[in-house]
Parts: sequence; structure tokens; C-alpha cells
Amino acid sequence: MPETVSFELTDADLEWLRGQASAQIPGNQEQLVAVAGQRLREIEGMLGASAYVPDAVGRFVEELKLLYTMLTDDGFELSDQSKPWILFALGYLANPMDAIPDPVPLVGYLDDVLVIGWVCGMLRGEMKIYKDLRGGG
Repeated sequence: MPETVSFELTDADLEWLRGQASAQIPGNQEQLVAVAGQRLREIEGMLGASAYVPDAVGRFVEELKLLYTMLTDDGFELSDQSKPWILFALGYLANPMDAIPDPVPLVGYLDDVLVIGWVCGMLRGEMKIYKDLRGGG
């Protein structure tokens, strides 16, 4: 039977995330996108080498790829409100030494999942528009 896992973020949590957002976006956005793309390929490689990938992990990676594609698709007019949040999510992913360092076994990516899930929740409407326009909806 499927289980739903949810997180409740307090006002203090949200304020911390907003602070992290501004700290994660360097002046060189092209470099951030390149590093995030490399991390995404590394994650896909790790999952491709696994005998079993949990459905939730697969869905997470698909949403992450969608954010990356929305940002890098020159033919898509990304809203001014969405771009900084996608850059934040990708910047957070690109930084292996974030709130919970990625090398920590089992839990290293939990904060990345939380941050990227939160951003996806905020951008769900624009993500749907993108998928519908590109035939993936």
C-alpha cells in the first residue's frame, strides 16, 4: 500500500530556505546550470547502475530533469518569478556541501529532495504548462 510522506515547513523554515536561495545563486548562472547538469547526469548514472530504483526516487529525478529542461529550453518563455526558484533548486543540488552534505550515507540527499520538492510544489502550474506545450502532459 502506498504511503505519503509530507513535510510541514514553519515560517522560520521558509525564511531559512529563502536565505539559502539567494546564497545558492552565484553571479555566473551559466556555470551553475553546467554544474547542476553534471550532478543530474551523475545521479542518473547512479540510478542506472542500481538494480532497483524506488518509484518516488524516479519521480523526483523526472521532476528535477523537468526543472532543468524548462530553464535551458530557449524556446520556452520561463516566467520571471520561476527562474530564480529553479536556479535556487539547481544551485542547491549542485552544492554537495549543503545543509546535509551529500556524501553522508542514506540522508545526504534528503535536504535536496526537500528543497527541490518545495520548488516543484510552487511551480507546479508552470511545470504543467511546459509539459503540455512539449507534449509530455
